[in-house]
Amino acid sequence: VHDRYKGRQMEDDRDALLRGLHGAIRANKDVAGAVKHANEDILPQRALELLRKIPDDDCEIMWTNPLIGRPENLILERLLVPPVPIRPSVPMDTGAGSNEDDLTVKLQEIIDVNAALEIAIS
Repeated sequence: VHDRYKGRQMEDDRDALLRGLHGAIRANKDVAGAVKHANEDILPQRALELLRKIPDDDCEIMWTNPLIGRPENLILERLLVPPVPIRPSVPMDTGAGSNEDDLTVKLQEIIDVNAALEIAIS
């Protein structure tokens, strides 16, 4: 199911890896044997694609029922967010006003991390 370095993008990555290790291979012949076992960094989209390719027969080997739940369902693609009016407001201990509920704070953290990732990637 998982073909390492398959496709043009992966072949370019593999070639770049081999070019980067060329000096190490010349200095130490054992490195050449280890290069065959080099791992691919898998992005979430690639992981989802690989999980979708798992046949139903293999799902049963993994102790999952393919009719009820497939491995690709373990990756969240959508997160349901309740609208602000139905989120509870938590009163503060000091009695002065209210605080945002834990869900709102956690959702804001997720949004902030995603924004930081988007900036770092671009």
